Amino acid sequence: MLQLGTILHSKGFYITVAHTQFNFPNPLNYPDFNFLEMYEGLHEKNVSSHNFIDVISGFNANCKAPLQESLARMMEKEDQHSKIACIIYDEYMYFSEEAANHLGFPSIILSTSSAANIPSNS
Repeated sequence: MLQLGTILHSKGFYITVAHTQFNFPNPLNYPDFNFLEMYEGLHEKNVSSHNFIDVISGFNANCKAPLQESLARMMEKEDQHSKIACIIYDEYMYFSEEAANHLGFPSIILSTSSAANIPSNS
């Protein structure tokens, strides 16, 4: 996802990365990006339990409202050059599509899974 952001930034797009408090990128490694931390309401022990389904379900249940609120604040501050063009999100973070649709933004899924994973999504 960050590699895509780097490519898009090189083409003139402003990049904002929304992330939770868990496993977030180091902003010093991406000085041209804006970072938006969202509180997802999960505890360290829940995330470290390695129960992927519970963690993803928790993110999707708790992150939609914070993302919508953050995007709405960004819309209030935006100018012609920093207007939100699109929301690009990981396939497991489907709350992002709901937030984008609510605010009228186009959205695109970025699937970082291998081709071997495709049959499991059918």
